[in-house]
Amino acid sequence: MRRAAAAALLAGAAACIPEFGPLMAAGQDCLGCHDGDGARRWTAAGTFPGRGRTVVLVDANGKTITLETNQVGNFYTAEPLAFPLRVSVGGASMPDAVTYGGCNLCHGSGGTDAGPLMAPGQDCLPCHDGTRAQRWTAAGTWGRQGATVALQDSGGKTVTLVTNQVGNFYTAEALAFPLRVSVDGQQMAPDVTYGGCNRCHGGGGGGD
Repeated sequence: MRRAAAAALLAGAAACIPEFGPLMAAGQDCLGCHDGDGARRWTAAGTFPGRGRTVVLVDANGKTITLETNQVGNFYTAEPLAFPLRVSVGGASMPDAVTYGGCNLCHGSGGTDAGPLMAPGQDCLPCHDGTRAQRWTAAGTWGRQGATVALQDSGGKTVTLVTNQVGNFYTAEALAFPLRVSVDGQQMAPDVTYGGCNRCHGGGGGGD
């Protein structure tokens, strides 16, 4: 009887421990462990909220892999893929090809806002560094849609951007720093030496 009771207690305790497997660690960067050393190597993996969402990966050679999100939104593959990858979820394509298969590194808790609308107010350049995502020279958030952001580099070259629905703006245009920045004609002072505007303007700049 004592042995049976102990076994029942152990079984109950084990049931409380999150199970390793397809449902674990939704929203975390899977490739941090699934690198062939800590766990089986996956080439691409991530989380997208909702079961049964279709994730399509097209590699640099045109090879296409179609995955489906599980109960917690996780998807993953060990299929060999040539980077960069073009990615779409539920038919909506990401605007830039990706060079790293751990989708949750950028889409922290799983992204419904993949693409130009993602992560307003966060510093874009740590991910958009040419390694994990397309390299941008300048990017940020302003508090409303339709604001005009003008960037003038040290050589006099000017790039004019317009903020999107969530206030984001970005460019991959080659620019020589420091930059002179103005929003809707109002110039910032002093000139800036780093293109990740949200590093200083944390939640995105002013607005109306």
